[in-house]
Amino acid sequence: MNKLIPLLKKEAILFIAALLALLSMIAVPPDARYGSYIDYSVLGLLFCLMAAVAGLKNSGLFDSLSQRLLVRVHTVKFLTAVLASCVFVCSMFMTNDVALLTFVPITLGIFARVDRKKLIFAIVMETLAANMGSMLTPIGNPQNLFIYSFYRLNILRFFEYVLPIGVISYLVIMGLILVFQNGAMDAPRPKIETGIAKKQIDAVRNALSLFLEGRVFIVSVLGSQVISNVPAAMMLSRFTTDARQLLLGVNIGGLGTPIASLASLISFRLYSQSEGAAPGKFFKVFTVYNVALLLVLCAIFLL
Repeated sequence: MNKLIPLLKKEAILFIAALLALLSMIAVPPDARYGSYIDYSVLGLLFCLMAAVAGLKNSGLFDSLSQRLLVRVHTVKFLTAVLASCVFVCSMFMTNDVALLTFVPITLGIFARVDRKKLIFAIVMETLAANMGSMLTPIGNPQNLFIYSFYRLNILRFFEYVLPIGVISYLVIMGLILVFQNGAMDAPRPKIETGIAKKQIDAVRNALSLFLEGRVFIVSVLGSQVISNVPAAMMLSRFTTDARQLLLGVNIGGLGTPIASLASLISFRLYSQSEGAAPGKFFKVFTVYNVALLLVLCAIFLL
């Protein structure tokens, strides 16, 4: 028990997810069909992408590029903007999670020598940049990879959906840094099979499809706040053909609560484990800027 309690505190999200998974088995008891619920294609693509990025990271490439980019940085404002921009761009190609795992430790080291008082704001901006930058490519995050594959989108249509919101989000993030950081230095859906009778499945599917009609964006945003954007994308895709609203909803929905995106939890954990961390303050700053950007982007989309 003495060893279990510290482990529970350290891996709280993992244990909560495992508990919810076990509880879900009450609704859908385990059977032979469980193996078909897993999207092995998407998992395989993610594994290959993560392996390639891990190899590049271990080679020292990212550290070298970061040092070169920071050679001429002389103010905290510019430093934060450069780091956030690096995260924004890198998250397009190495996923938002890996971008933060790469740059947050670099940020912790730099600000320990520069101005630690500005550290929380810098990491929050990097988290915003990771979540928004990753929406701009099919391989930027798991939900994009899933939706791109599930709906068989072509690359031009994908960019048409995400580019306007992505550019606006980057400009907003840079504006926040400029103002607040100071200091020197369409496809057929697959069948869903469970132990429930087919008529019941069709009834539930039809009811959800009707409910989602015209509401896909807002439901995916709200759903992401509670169950995270990747599960929200996978769940809602079964009940709608509106790839655009779902794609933008789960990406913008990655803002807001810390659990809306795994990348946000990664930032929080890396910061919390650093020396002199103030998790409560980080949570407050994180919430303010995430909710603000979430509301701005939702308003832009709806208008």
